[in-house]
Amino acid sequence: RKRHPVFRRSRFLSGMDTNHDNHPDLSWHGIEVGKPDWSEEAGVLAFMLDGSELGEGQWDDDFYVILNGDSVERNFQIPQPREGTMWSRLVDTGKPSPQDILDEGKGEATAVERAYSMLPGSASVFISRKP
Repeated sequence: RKRHPVFRRSRFLSGMDTNHDNHPDLSWHGIEVGKPDWSEEAGVLAFMLDGSELGEGQWDDDFYVILNGDSVERNFQIPQPREGTMWSRLVDTGKPSPQDILDEGKGEATAVERAYSMLPGSASVFISRKP
């Protein structure tokens, strides 16, 4: 967290695309990209933090966070990463230790075109970086 300014923003998240790159500073998702379910019975939520929306010439990696608060295993779509980058998994609390939390330099590559399966009551964090 300390190495990434995307988690220490100088201004509150707005959901706006202030640098006009078609990526807002914060975007909400559900099982499908771009389709959050805000209903009372929804048990899942995902969001992306855009590292290019920091302002003042700052830039960071993008992060995608998935929360499966449901009572069943779910398959989540992973959004398309920025051109020239790929998603790597850093955290999956549904995996046994030591595979649940990985060092940032050792995140496992996760294919964008596939769904990511998560156990009930688990959380995952992905980072988008250059391979």
